[in-house]
This record gives sequence, C-alpha cells and structure tokens, in this order.
Amino acid sequence: TLAVDRVRRSVPDPTGQSAISHFRPVQWFCDCTLVDITLGTGRMHQIRAHAAAVGHPVVGDHYYGDRTADKALRQKGFRRMWLHAQSIGVIHPDSGVPLLVHAPIPAELTELLKGLDLKQ
Repeated sequence: TLAVDRVRRSVPDPTGQSAISHFRPVQWFCDCTLVDITLGTGRMHQIRAHAAAVGHPVVGDHYYGDRTADKALRQKGFRRMWLHAQSIGVIHPDSGVPLLVHAPIPAELTELLKGLDLKQ
C-alpha cells in the first residue's frame, strides 16, 4: 500500500488502501521507456504514484515527476504529460454489459516517440 505524503512522493502506508498496477515495457528509448499499464484497482493518481515510487515517473508529470527533466522537455516543446488511456473497460450501469472503449495514441505523442533515440 502506498500513500502520498505532503512532499509529493509515495510511501508505504500500512493503514491505506491497496492498489495494484501491472507494468509491461513495450519499447525502450535512451532516456525513457514506453510502458503498457493494466490496473488491478482504480485509485486516484495510481499510475503516476506507482511509476514514481519505483523510480520511473511519467514524463511531464509536474506533481510526481522529475522537475529538472520535465523543464528541459518543456523547453523543447513537449508540454503535456505522456500518459494516455489507450483503452478503458466499464460495466454498463443499466444493462450490465461490459464495454471496452479504445483510443489511439494521439498524434502529438506518436510524433514525440518518433523523435526519441532507441536504446541499442
């Protein structure tokens, strides 16, 4: 279980609610990794807090992220958090039928990924 303290980091908290995130690396770059994340629970800021807790914050995350690295990226024109919900599933409240919605990666993120150097 992780809790967010006042200094903007995740810390183990035995009294908090549990949260489960499954991280799967998709592509490695020199300075970052594209990751597919599946949530086992749905807590606020869960992905962002878990990624930061293991030393790999979401690029552009001004709350949990690496402010120095993000400042350098902003100077290069990267202005948003590199977090995208590619798909989300819910149960329809009336019919009970599972719904799965897909959204392609936005063009701006695709272009940014093309500009990164692949790890050799």
